[in-house]
Amino acid sequence: MAHIHFFNVPSAGHFNATLPVVRELVQRGHQVTYYLTESYRQPVQAAGADFVAYPAWLGDDFFEVHGVDGSNPIKTAALMIEVSRHLLQELLPSVRAQQPDLIVFDSMCPWGWQFAQVLGVPHASSMTLLVMPSSLIITSGMLPHLFSILGASLPLFAKFVRAARQLQREYGLRIPPIDRFLNYPGQVTVNYTSRYFQPQGEKMPAAIKFVGPQLAAPPAAMAHELPGELDERPLIYVSLGTVINQNLDFFREVISAFAGAPYQVLLSIGRKNDPAAFGRLPDNVLVRPFVSQVAVLQRAAVFITHAGMNSVQEGLYSNVPLLLVPQQIEQRLVARRVVQLGAGLMSDHNTVPAATLRAMVTRLLSEPSFKANAAKVGASLREAGGAPRAADELLALVAQTKKTA
Repeated sequence: MAHIHFFNVPSAGHFNATLPVVRELVQRGHQVTYYLTESYRQPVQAAGADFVAYPAWLGDDFFEVHGVDGSNPIKTAALMIEVSRHLLQELLPSVRAQQPDLIVFDSMCPWGWQFAQVLGVPHASSMTLLVMPSSLIITSGMLPHLFSILGASLPLFAKFVRAARQLQREYGLRIPPIDRFLNYPGQVTVNYTSRYFQPQGEKMPAAIKFVGPQLAAPPAAMAHELPGELDERPLIYVSLGTVINQNLDFFREVISAFAGAPYQVLLSIGRKNDPAAFGRLPDNVLVRPFVSQVAVLQRAAVFITHAGMNSVQEGLYSNVPLLLVPQQIEQRLVARRVVQLGAGLMSDHNTVPAATLRAMVTRLLSEPSFKANAAKVGASLREAGGAPRAADELLALVAQTKKTA
């Protein structure tokens, strides 16, 4: 039996991808200890793993409190290296005492690989984002944007460098450059997309295991979670995700675009937005704070999404063409990949006029190639292996390490 430690950040998208893997490992008889914020205790324990809460100062709303939304990677890195310093001080003795056989860390969770370095423990990265080697950053057109962020964030960059030097002195850690700090590869990296969906996937190292997403439950088992008002009309499902979803003007344009159209439109607006803000709704429009996205996507004809990685994966897993309205740079890269593969259309603006929305949805519904290409990507995701393959790869790393010890 192996004892595996998981370290993650308080983000539903990063956590949800790992839960089926944890469940798979436990079902195979292995011990899993999961470190995260308190609100994740119940699902972790329900999966059969042990749960350890981070210190109270690292709460569920940590990113929100510090104004971190992924739009400025330098700001994020400067914050996370400080978190690492404190967690090394507070948790290292207990992690050392448990002597894990493997540490699995989210790619945004640097203290995971830092624990592994200090203790000499095998480590694997859990990556819910696209892999972004420098060659892809150069060809993606991101460089001007990144240089502008760097120019505006020089004090934060200097703060990161000082903290990195301190960690090197205190723990002997090898701290990578800032561009790799939150994209640190493990000896094995488990990535929850398919090699087909990953840009330049055929060139990615063999140590990156593209296992695809694994839905928490079979879609058919979620039918009871659908809103009762849904009928047989084509369904346009709309969501901006759970983080940057306060763009009320976008939702208003959607409502205006499809009022009286021969579709039903379901908007999932997030728990922080008030449905009353939209006034009286057209008869064919439903607004909800939250829905079971996986269940809804089984019925959707088109998914209008912010192009967050998890939402895109779930949409394509269900063979649904996408209308992509990215709200930040990382989402723009995901959206471009969907467009390259012919599985959707992308807006260059984060709020889209009603007439443009209508035209784009009409095209997605009327041109069969979008549905066919979404199904092709979906097949690659479903066939990538999911949680069983992820568990196989992690346990193979444990076995290989023990064999060479």
